[in-house]
Amino acid sequence: MYKKHMNDKKFVEEFYKLKQSLLKDYFSNEQATAVAKLIQTLDLNRKQTDTMRKIIDISLTDTLYTVLIGLEGSATIGEEQEAYKLFNEEGVEITGKKIEEYAWELFQNQ
Repeated sequence: MYKKHMNDKKFVEEFYKLKQSLLKDYFSNEQATAVAKLIQTLDLNRKQTDTMRKIIDISLTDTLYTVLIGLEGSATIGEEQEAYKLFNEEGVEITGKKIEEYAWELFQNQ
C-alpha cells in the first residue's frame, strides 16, 4: 500500500485530527481516558456538558495551534521563541511558514 509522506499541510491536518479525536474521547461514555472519567464524575446536565465541551475544545485549539506556530517560529513555546526544523522520512523539511497558514485555516478560521 502506498504511504503518502508527511508534508506541511498533512502535518497540520494530523494535529487537527488529534484535536478532534481527543475531544470525542473526552466526552465518550465508552472511553476510559482520565479526562473522560473526571468529566463523568461531574454529573453535568446537557447545558453544562456543552459548556465543558466548548471550554476543552478552545483549550485544545489554543494549545495545538500555539505548538504548531511555535515550531515554525511565530510563537513562543514556554519562554523561548525560535524556529525549529522537522523533516519527513524522505528528508524533506515539513516546517516553515506554510504551517502557520494551514494551522490558521484549520484551527482558527472556523
